[in-house]
Amino acid sequence: MSAIVTLSRQFEQFQQLAFHQQPALAQQLAAVQDWQKNRLVQQHQQLFNQHQRIAHFLTTRLYNLNDLIMLGNQLEKALNEKIKLDRFLPHGVLDAAITAFHLAYLTLKLDEQVAKYILDQGVKTIHDEHIHQAMLALQQSDTRLKQLLLLQQLSQALQHYGRSFLTQSAFRLARRTAYRRQFNFLYDYLTDCFAAIRQTGNSTAFFEAFIAAEKQVLLHLDQGHAAPFGQNCQIAQT
Repeated sequence: MSAIVTLSRQFEQFQQLAFHQQPALAQQLAAVQDWQKNRLVQQHQQLFNQHQRIAHFLTTRLYNLNDLIMLGNQLEKALNEKIKLDRFLPHGVLDAAITAFHLAYLTLKLDEQVAKYILDQGVKTIHDEHIHQAMLALQQSDTRLKQLLLLQQLSQALQHYGRSFLTQSAFRLARRTAYRRQFNFLYDYLTDCFAAIRQTGNSTAFFEAFIAAEKQVLLHLDQGHAAPFGQNCQIAQT
């Protein structure tokens, strides 16, 4: 399947998410994502302190609704103008971009389901138990595991291509074309991805530890653990 077909399908799925047309759901979704980011920072505090650059990228770029919307806009531009991104972006870089968008979309889809469930319950202020109840009711464990698999694939792609001299040389040469065609955001986003990897001494160890800990959270959920998220993850106001 060509990159443009894959991106087209992913963009269609992104556009079908309900929050685009439902302001109340969009607001609740933002609250759920705030809660999730607070949880990640608290639950992985020691790991994040040891790998601050990649942890910052994970919580502020990969887990960022506004960035996903901007990436969606860039994909829409490419599709509408029939611009083949693989004509100026290296193959490996484009593969990493596709995986990153897929991961961000799946994360958003799962969080939207949680947000809708909580909204339907009439909850105004989100606490740990609301997320816990929603994830159990929605039976998200298997899909959350798929989410972690995508993160693992993305980390491997970023490490491989981010440390490849040939790929990075070709990527730097693509900057002028990307900017001329107004794909500044996409290019800068990918630049930040690779920079976070290069500036992290042992990014493999970071992702392995992070993914293992997140799998433990899902296991605690399935086993009916009273506090699967650990300490209180700070409320998020809707």
